[in-house]
Amino acid sequence: MTLLSRAIRFVVSLAGVALVTWAGSSLIPVNATTIGFAYLLLVLVIATIWGFLEALAASIGGGNTRYCRAGFEDAMPTLRRDFFVM
Repeated sequence: MTLLSRAIRFVVSLAGVALVTWAGSSLIPVNATTIGFAYLLLVLVIATIWGFLEALAASIGGGNTRYCRAGFEDAMPTLRRDFFVM
């Protein structure tokens, strides 16, 4: 596998995360849990087809979206407050 093909796979993986984010926010508005499940399915498909590194890039990309941060704050406000305030 060449460096160029690996780079293309990373870009396509991150484009898949962007596509899922766009579809979940504009095309069919859904909540953070549904978007998180869609990210999980995307990462599993990428890992099955291409491997660990590409799936890791998609996982990190999906974890840094506003849906994942908002879902964490909505689901566990007490834990977040107790955990981050010292």
